[in-house]
Amino acid sequence: MHSLGNIFAAVILTATTSASAAIITVNDQGWSQPDLFLDYSYNQFADVCDLNTGACSGQLSGGEDLTGYTWASVEDINALFNSLLGTDLLGPGPSSYTESASVWAAEILGQFNATNSGRNPQVSGHTRTARGRNRHYIAGIQDRRRNRNDNAFTDRRQRNERQDSTIGGWFYRDLSADNSGAQPVPSPSTPALVVLGLVALTYRFFRNTAAAGETRA
Repeated sequence: MHSLGNIFAAVILTATTSASAAIITVNDQGWSQPDLFLDYSYNQFADVCDLNTGACSGQLSGGEDLTGYTWASVEDINALFNSLLGTDLLGPGPSSYTESASVWAAEILGQFNATNSGRNPQVSGHTRTARGRNRHYIAGIQDRRRNRNDNAFTDRRQRNERQDSTIGGWFYRDLSADNSGAQPVPSPSTPALVVLGLVALTYRFFRNTAAAGETRA
């Protein structure tokens, strides 16, 4: 019985943690979680994605296949954040917006996993929009504690070769296109839930068998 309990707990953990791999759908665009692409540089993304169109084809060094996805520009992120905030305050071009003790910062970080979960958690990622010869823009949402100003930004600069374990990447696929070539982000939670059901049935079988044996005794 203890082994079944351990399996049961492990499957629940798998089903729970795998939810973080879900695509976030906004305006017919399926956004991957930026934290899937931590510790990559702009240059590494540029190896598999076109800097003009954002179209990606190929795998990153860690094995993540970006074929059929689009590497977002600053304007793509402005549109995403404006939709999530219900405003048109960001853009055109690199922008920022701050609000004290906002509701939206925590809500957005409830959808997109934090890439930095410190005292002031934030989700941030590289965009493909260049800033000069060797820099580009990163974009993100920061939820600052103690009623300080929360931030939505697309104007922070980063060196192209720099890798950072707290900065991911912004990638989306067009859900309205049938021929995008992108495969949905795998959802381990589905097979996990199937296994969970099987474990539950097995547990019930053994429990009923044990109860029947005790009754006969």
